[in-house]
Amino acid sequence: LKAAEQGHRKARIKMGSLYAGGLGGEQDYIRAMKWLLEIEGYYYDEDKDRDDVQFLLGRFYEQGLGVRQDYQEALSWYSKAWTTNRGRGDDKYALHIMNAVQRVEKQLEER
Repeated sequence: LKAAEQGHRKARIKMGSLYAGGLGGEQDYIRAMKWLLEIEGYYYDEDKDRDDVQFLLGRFYEQGLGVRQDYQEALSWYSKAWTTNRGRGDDKYALHIMNAVQRVEKQLEER
């Protein structure tokens, strides 16, 4: 917690993930969003960290976890994750992101 409060990027990602998963305490999506959104604008050493954060934010919006459910916002975050992930050669994760994009696009079409 101390490292995250001091601005360490990986510690902030870890805090967001811990709150999202309820690991080590109660599950709190609002706090998870707080940690993840605070780091989204920061510089990333590795794109992997960035697309992980973007994907998690997309999932929160898609499922209404800690925020109002918003498929358009979810699609925006998933698309950012896709763009960030492209070119890294992580095909398994890219497929995971693409499945999320398609799922949300389908939800938007059904409205």
